Amino acid sequence: MPQRPSLRDRAKRIRGYIRAFGLLHGPYVLAKLRAARQGLVKIDLPALGAPIFVRAGTSDKPAFEQVFVFEDYDTSFIRLRPELIIDAGANAGFATRFLAQRYPSARIVAIEPEASNFELLVRNTRHLDAVAPIRAALWNRSASLRIENPRDDKWAFRIQQGAAEGSAQVRAITVPEVMAYAGASRVDILKLDIEGTEKELFQSDYDSWLGRVHAIIVELHDRLRPGCSEAFYRAIQPYDFTLFRRGEHVILVKQGQVP
Repeated sequence: MPQRPSLRDRAKRIRGYIRAFGLLHGPYVLAKLRAARQGLVKIDLPALGAPIFVRAGTSDKPAFEQVFVFEDYDTSFIRLRPELIIDAGANAGFATRFLAQRYPSARIVAIEPEASNFELLVRNTRHLDAVAPIRAALWNRSASLRIENPRDDKWAFRIQQGAAEGSAQVRAITVPEVMAYAGASRVDILKLDIEGTEKELFQSDYDSWLGRVHAIIVELHDRLRPGCSEAFYRAIQPYDFTLFRRGEHVILVKQGQVP
């Protein structure tokens, strides 16, 4: 049985909702998410310009809070004017929406491999002309991929190489392919929440694109795939990044982008 949140944790959550959505609307949004047990919950967030949909009874609620309440993707402390953002592991589109609101002039390519997540990603971003959803998994080369754990939480799907009988094949896409699709010579922000696939991404075939990335926001998943951090830090070592930490995320920014 999940442990009941402490009074301190509940107070922190309420304060977060108030800070994010206002004194009256914040508690209303929190109560609406708490009350829902199934189906889609429509959350009206005036600052985002359109409602956002959350699946009740799934990991969508903590994912929503991570992005909008605790602002784990806040990069306001960094000097960035991005033109191209890649959101890999876009899930239901919460980080995509947050980044689109923060950087309205940027084009965002949102990559998500799992069908139900991708369906909601499309719904949550359909009003944004600058967002291009792609159903695929970010990988280091062309490969046959599949979802390793299709029955797990919506934010926990892991990609594995190799087809398996009865499993849907997942398209692999590389960073250079995304850049070519966007017609871009660089990636201004590369956001990675790819449940361990960062190990493969930074093990090989990254030299052609890593030097053309200005900022990386990544959650490293060594608990799922040992060696993720080792591969990541070895790959970035020759490049001129400044490192920050925010929540569960490591943020790397090229020199010249930091005040």
